Amino acid sequence: MLDYSHRLYKAPRKRKFVTEHWYELPAMVPLFVTASLGYLRFIEFFRLVHLYNVLSILKGRELILLASLSLSIVFGALGVYLVESSDPNSNIKNIYDAFWWSVETITTVTYGEYYPVTAMGRAIAGVTMFAVIGFLWTFVGLVGSLLVTRRVRELSNRSRRIRTI
Repeated sequence: MLDYSHRLYKAPRKRKFVTEHWYELPAMVPLFVTASLGYLRFIEFFRLVHLYNVLSILKGRELILLASLSLSIVFGALGVYLVESSDPNSNIKNIYDAFWWSVETITTVTYGEYYPVTAMGRAIAGVTMFAVIGFLWTFVGLVGSLLVTRRVRELSNRSRRIRTI
């Protein structure tokens, strides 16, 4: 919501921006609904508890993958910024744009307003995309495996207790 407001503020033609980005407004409806229904804010607490439970099972290799993922995003953004910012045809002019491009790219949201135009920028973008995809899906697979293993152990322990009774 803040990003949309910022881009609307920066847009030279506000009405054109709104008509070209109309699809973003319905996506913000859940934010407005949650904000207006203050009594539902307690649900966020349970989401944080669930996130804590998931993160508490992470071991060294998963944390290394998470750090590698973060570093890929940061170095991809910095590399694209260094290469693209000096090109007059580039639309990535500052570090904010580069990081926004990096986050958009790895989440596959890509609105298309930022993209590398130089050959070196595109090469860095390609390496960043494949690195992040590799790290992200390896991380997701490991965490999923840990969650399944934990659940199987719980069920196994429960069935052992039932058999002993």
